[in-house]
Amino acid sequence: MSAAMAARMDERARAAGLTGGAYVRALIGRDLSMDDPADLQSVRRYGGGSPDAQALSALRMQLHMLGGLLVQTAKVSRLDGDAALHADAEQTLAQVRAAIATVSAWQEATP
Repeated sequence: MSAAMAARMDERARAAGLTGGAYVRALIGRDLSMDDPADLQSVRRYGGGSPDAQALSALRMQLHMLGGLLVQTAKVSRLDGDAALHADAEQTLAQVRAAIATVSAWQEATP
């Protein structure tokens, strides 16, 4: 995607209150006559362009990446038979998911 196309897509996504990915899924869904929310997985855009909103978005993305790594750790530890590491990974994953929910709530309140 060219920089110009990405910028226009982001403008349209912002106007619709969606993330870029959710906007593209909506376009594809419309083209395929698939408007079920389960197919579209619409993700609302949070906050504005303020430094606080940007920081919360960056924090949330990092927490999602950490969660993905913990899922992989839990899978490998389970396959390796390391019950203690598996339990630790699952417990930490639950805490990361709770942190994501907290950041999401903060994003709802950030202008």
